[in-house]
Amino acid sequence: GEEGSELEAALGDCDQLLAMFTAILRIAEIEGGARRAGFEPVDLATLAGHVVETMAPAAEDNGHRLEAGGQIAASVAGDRRLLAQAVINLVENAIRHTPPGSLIRLSLRADDNGAVALIVADDGPGIDPADHGRVLRRFGRLDRSRAGDGHGLGLPLVEAIARLHGGTMRLEDAAPGLRVVLRLPTAG
Repeated sequence: GEEGSELEAALGDCDQLLAMFTAILRIAEIEGGARRAGFEPVDLATLAGHVVETMAPAAEDNGHRLEAGGQIAASVAGDRRLLAQAVINLVENAIRHTPPGSLIRLSLRADDNGAVALIVADDGPGIDPADHGRVLRRFGRLDRSRAGDGHGLGLPLVEAIARLHGGTMRLEDAAPGLRVVLRLPTAG
């Protein structure tokens, strides 16, 4: 009856709040650098390959194509699980915010000064460059095409993971679409 659906709605809210608090705690922990001690060499090409393999079925279910773009051999000193989480978040974001039929490409390229760029690009509607700052604010959410599920913590979490690894995250206009670039210093 009515009580049942109200309870379900309340439980749904609780789940979302819990997810949000968990994400906030993880951001705080990452920003505190508590994890740096456990860093080890991480092969980014292997990691990117795993993410594409793992996420491709979910992308297809949503009518998207997920593929590996150009790859280079690159190793960074880092936390494999956090780096995987960052890449998965970026791919999930792209799946969630692009219309069916969109292509999502995950690629690696050498960047200046011994850094590597890990890039997740889509050919969807993109984000107006004027809005890029707002998307990065912790709870910033865009309405219209990029609304929907999620509590707006995906990108800040990815940015915190990039910072922990001495890197940066940038949003770029892929014209069409959005390109998110993680720049990480390579190991060795």
